[in-house]
Amino acid sequence: MLVGSAAFDRFPIHAVCVVAPKAGEPKMISDLGVWLVELFWSFWAYIWLYIILEIWTPNVVTLWESLLTVLQFGLLLIHAYAQDKRWPNLSLPLKRSERPKDWVPAEDRHMNKAHNEYYEICLGNTTVWKLQFVEAYTLESGESRIFWRSVLVPWRLLFAFVPPYQIAHGWIAFICSLVFIRGIAYVVTKLTDLISCVTGINAYVIAITALAGGISWPVLVASKIAAELQITADSAIANITCSNSVNIYLGIGIHWLIKTLFNFIAYNEPLRIQNAEGLGFFVLFSSLLL
Repeated sequence: MLVGSAAFDRFPIHAVCVVAPKAGEPKMISDLGVWLVELFWSFWAYIWLYIILEIWTPNVVTLWESLLTVLQFGLLLIHAYAQDKRWPNLSLPLKRSERPKDWVPAEDRHMNKAHNEYYEICLGNTTVWKLQFVEAYTLESGESRIFWRSVLVPWRLLFAFVPPYQIAHGWIAFICSLVFIRGIAYVVTKLTDLISCVTGINAYVIAITALAGGISWPVLVASKIAAELQITADSAIANITCSNSVNIYLGIGIHWLIKTLFNFIAYNEPLRIQNAEGLGFFVLFSSLLL
C-alpha cells in the first residue's frame, strides 16, 4: 500500500498539480531548501522500513523501533523549521526567493471572505448545516452532471452530517471529518480483503492499486486546491512529498507503537510481521525507482 501510495503521489497527483493552475500562470517553489529537507525524510522513511524489517530484527518490530519511527516525524518538523529559519549548521545554504505577503490572490481571498460572511451573518450556523443536506441531493441540469451527482449523492449525504466549519473555528468539523475518514478507510480495507479472497488476487496487488489510490485521494484534492488558489507551489508540492512521511512515521508508527506496547505489557513479546520476507527490500527498491 505504501509503494502504491507513493506512486500515486509521484505521478498522478504531480500531473494534476501541473495542469491545475490557469493557462500561462507559472507556479514556483519559493523555498527549495525546505522541499529538499522534506524529500530527504520521505526517502529515509523507506530506508528506515528496510532497516527494521530486513536488517535489525527481521519479521519483528520491537517497542523501541516503533517509538523511534514515531519520533522521527518530530525530527522532520524540527529539521524543516530549522531550514525555514536558516539555522546555522542545520540548514542548507540555499537562497530563498521572495515570499508573497499573501499566499492567496486578493480576488480569491475577497471572494472567500464574502462567501463566509454571507453564511455566518445571513444564514447562521444551524441553517448552514441544513443547507449542506439540501445541496447534497440537489441535482444540476445536464445529463453528465446529473449522472455524477447521482453517484455522489450517498457520499455527500453522509458527509453532510459533519458540522459546518463556522462552528468552533472548524475544530469540530475537523475532528468529525477524521472520524468519518477513519470509518470509510476501515470499510474500504475490509472490501479489499473480500475482493482478494474472492478473486484470488494477491493482497499486495490489491493494496498497491485500489487501497493505495483510495488513501491518496485526499492528498490529490488538497494539492489540487493549493495549486489552483495559492500563488506559489510550496503547499501543493510539500503536501505530496510529506504525505509519504506521514504515512510511515505516523500512520505505521503509531499503529506499531500501540501494538508493540500492548504485546510488551500483555505478553512481553515484540510485534511479529507476517509475510515480511523481502517486503522491506521491495519497499526500498520501489521507492528508489519512484
